[in-house]
Amino acid sequence: MHVILAILYEVSVALRANFIRTTLSILGVTIGSCAIILVGYVTLSSQQQIFTELETFGLKSIWVSRLYQNTNPQQISRSGTGIKLRDYFGLTNSDCCRAVEKLTPISVNYNQWIKYHSKYQQTSLYAVNQHYLDINNDNIIYGRNFTIEDIQNKLPVVIISSTIATALFNTLHPVIGKKIYIGNYHFTIIGIIADKNRDFLNSIGIASNGDVNQRLLMPITTYATRISHNDDIEWLQVQAKHLQQADIGGQQIVSFLTRHNEHRYQYQFNTMKQYIDNANNILDGVSILGIIVSLVSLIVGGIAIMNIMLTSVVERTKEIGLKKAIGANNNHILLQFLLEAIFICIIGSILGLTLGICISFITSVLLDLPWLINHNSIYIAILSSILVGIISGLYPAMTATKLQPVEALKRE
Repeated sequence: MHVILAILYEVSVALRANFIRTTLSILGVTIGSCAIILVGYVTLSSQQQIFTELETFGLKSIWVSRLYQNTNPQQISRSGTGIKLRDYFGLTNSDCCRAVEKLTPISVNYNQWIKYHSKYQQTSLYAVNQHYLDINNDNIIYGRNFTIEDIQNKLPVVIISSTIATALFNTLHPVIGKKIYIGNYHFTIIGIIADKNRDFLNSIGIASNGDVNQRLLMPITTYATRISHNDDIEWLQVQAKHLQQADIGGQQIVSFLTRHNEHRYQYQFNTMKQYIDNANNILDGVSILGIIVSLVSLIVGGIAIMNIMLTSVVERTKEIGLKKAIGANNNHILLQFLLEAIFICIIGSILGLTLGICISFITSVLLDLPWLINHNSIYIAILSSILVGIISGLYPAMTATKLQPVEALKRE
């Protein structure tokens, strides 16, 4: 124990004696460790941002639509969307799809004009049912949702986004009960939904068509009667009972539609789970690449430490010879130089962690992002630094142990 304490003391003295050299050695490790922390922060924050915005689509969502793929060029492709109101009502009255919790039909007009007095507003009109808001995690801030009676009786009622309400009425609260015109028909506003944030998904081009905050919702039966004048449904959005059952739910819906339409159409489905998995795979790949680049900077710092330690061995040759002459064995010499390299890397790692955490916190405050620390990045930074210290200090330490006391004492 006394020997180890003595070695640690000598290590601290040696590091302080070459303060500038030690500081430069620490700097390389600090930059590498800081880079690893920042890569972890960016990855975790991006993951959280994407996950939060994907929640606005419903994490257990499944989208089922017709597959417009003609494998036989001589075969005439059937017209229509392949999904009609009778298919939707057949699904709601069937127990075929046990993995499905809720479903809504959807037909969309992305360029629908609406009118209130002399004001016009262009919207994305979604024809849906009473489950649409729940499936898509939409929140009613004023008024109410559609009811089954609204759907069955084809009532002329609509739900609008707060953006549309503000544009038409310059307010939100007194809007409920007001009437707007769509084409030649008037519709009563029964609810207002909160706006959603999909800025990040829009920036990378994977959000849905149209502005999510320009939505106007209408009962699917009312839409078929007064707007489209047909019973086509563009797609079905389904909510699985569990995230892991999304694929099963999609297969069950496709199987029902295929049978119900006597194999006249082909169908496909996509799940939110697929988007989540793809996003995680992309971010994991970016994270691994970033960590590899950061590790390269750590290795460069380790090479610098090795070079400095070799120089230190040459400069302290007489000191090494003297220690061996008075009884120090090779293990003591090896341990001293090895600990010097490890100490440099540990100090650099701690400073890098501190700097990386501070930079990530400041970035979060300035950009109004969640401040998340990736604990795996901390472990990687610490373990990598220690490993770099061992590797970079091992060769100089072994070089020091090979010096012969008599020859070492002769050198200046």
